[in-house]
Amino acid sequence: NIMVVVITSHNDISTAVECMKEGAFDYLTKPFQLEKIPLLVERARELKELRIRESLLKKELEEKIQIQHRKIRELFLGSLNALVRVLEAKDEYTVGHSRTVASLAYEIAKVLGLGSTLRKKLLIAGHLHDIGKVGIRDDILRKPGPLTREEFEHIRRHPLISEEILSYVIKDKFILSSVRHHHERINGRGYPDGLKGDEIPLGAKILAVADAYEAMTSHRPYRKALPAEIALREIERNKGYHFDPEVVKAFLSIPLTKIYPETEL
Repeated sequence: NIMVVVITSHNDISTAVECMKEGAFDYLTKPFQLEKIPLLVERARELKELRIRESLLKKELEEKIQIQHRKIRELFLGSLNALVRVLEAKDEYTVGHSRTVASLAYEIAKVLGLGSTLRKKLLIAGHLHDIGKVGIRDDILRKPGPLTREEFEHIRRHPLISEEILSYVIKDKFILSSVRHHHERINGRGYPDGLKGDEIPLGAKILAVADAYEAMTSHRPYRKALPAEIALREIERNKGYHFDPEVVKAFLSIPLTKIYPETEL
């Protein structure tokens, strides 16, 4: 905020230009008239006040924008949580499933060294990966016996429905691809697109392990929950076929006590 006036005996344009580039307010060459000084000082004072006001207004505007961003995020996350509650109300067997998957995916991501931004995106994807089941018939979701081929094809649509629903409010490709592809398999025999190996996004690979473990250790209409030890062996047995080996390695290194804490968005 210090206004600089250069007074010099160098009377050439290049020197004046260089001084102004370095931030000088004005440039006077000797000799000069003393009566010009008060006017010059007044102009400098006015400019200084304008710059101070501009700085204060800019800071105030930035603070208002930050407050608005926080409000928008709170509304956004509230809407997402409402979607999760809708799904849980539709299917009693999914109560808590999404929160557990989100928590486990977050822990796997930490072990793999993913940054905080991607971990937060995985939380959102984990909470909402099965939201497409709102478009699946209730009789199929609650069927106590094996699904027919037609019923299985119907339920295989839920990742696509999830992506479609979320795409109206989420534009992030990491989140959307994680949700769409969380039922893909490393050997290419998953769905909906039959991706294999490195074609499968990392977020989807993480969700696949988290989702499978939580599903195996939870009650379903067609079977009782499996003990954790058996579920862990199944995950280990299917690495390289269903699951990415590095993700499985990260998953198996996590203490079981970290799997079940409720993690909100």
